[in-house]
Amino acid sequence: MNDKLAFLKTVKPFHVLSEEVLVEVCELLQEVKYDKELVIYHQEITKLKGIDIIVEGAYQAFFYDSEQNKRLIEEYTPGFCYGGISVLLNKKQSIRTVIARKDTVVYFLPKNHFKGLCQAFDEFFHFFTAEFGRKMLNDEYAHFVRPAYNFEENYIASDQFFSKKIETIAYRNIITCPENTPIFETARSMARQKIGCLFVTDTANQIIGYITDITLRDNVVARQQDVRQ
Repeated sequence: MNDKLAFLKTVKPFHVLSEEVLVEVCELLQEVKYDKELVIYHQEITKLKGIDIIVEGAYQAFFYDSEQNKRLIEEYTPGFCYGGISVLLNKKQSIRTVIARKDTVVYFLPKNHFKGLCQAFDEFFHFFTAEFGRKMLNDEYAHFVRPAYNFEENYIASDQFFSKKIETIAYRNIITCPENTPIFETARSMARQKIGCLFVTDTANQIIGYITDITLRDNVVARQQDVRQ
């Protein structure tokens, strides 16, 4: 337990949690081993049941393009947490294909416990939303990720997507607002832009979180909050 706790204190964003909370998290972690070159997750296919914290070995993560070439290859080493963005922002589907590069050991945290931490600790939660925002500033990354979000709009559109050429598909720019923007203005901006998600920036213009239609419904309208805040 002590070794696991000491390790977890070095892992972002678990390092922001108190030792008391980390002790409880340690009891929830499941150790999983993967053989070298095993494909663990398939992009936009595999449903993640939780998140992985790499303890030994490494993950190789990438996108397959239309010709099955690996794109945007990244190596994730011990201390990296994989799956948070996929669970929170991609309907639990793995955003990338992931392969074990060596005999790899991970600590697995089930998604219900992971989501519980996100709901209870804002700084922990915003680590993943901010990381997603930074990644989406990369045009190539956004090229592979954005279609998955377009599919949510309607099933007809998703069916038609596969018969289109890449150059005919239009992508939207990321829309942001300062963190001190009144709630009613963010809602007005989302309506004007016809978007369901608005990213929030700090004084340094760095993305620190996001607002969605569901956020406004559950946390503002349902709770009768003052929209002038």
